[in-house]
Amino acid sequence: MITFFFTVNKSFLNEPHPITIPKKFNHELEQNKYVEQSGNTPIKILAENNKCLQGRIYKGKSGYGKYYQIRAQMGYSSDCFGHLKIGDIVLVCISNLDGIKVKIVEDIKNKYAKLINER
Repeated sequence: MITFFFTVNKSFLNEPHPITIPKKFNHELEQNKYVEQSGNTPIKILAENNKCLQGRIYKGKSGYGKYYQIRAQMGYSSDCFGHLKIGDIVLVCISNLDGIKVKIVEDIKNKYAKLINER
């Protein structure tokens, strides 16, 4: 499983290609078959409210080299995550069980603080 924090930005809420996966995960994405050679791997994007978007992991190349993005196929991330605000921090989890799934855990700061306070 690949996990990383993501700070909600304007493109997350208003564009179909909202999340660029940090480059440090490129090797793991390729070695553990999270991505297909074609560069367009079908995925499901899951929200905590049980809503689901069809999406894909897209492979591209820029001046900085190869990159991967999580993109919604139909609709925008705001269809499931419109209640989030710019600056909110979410946890992105990419797993390869029963097909590639991207789970976005919302309000991670408050959940983490609650966990620490319970100790």
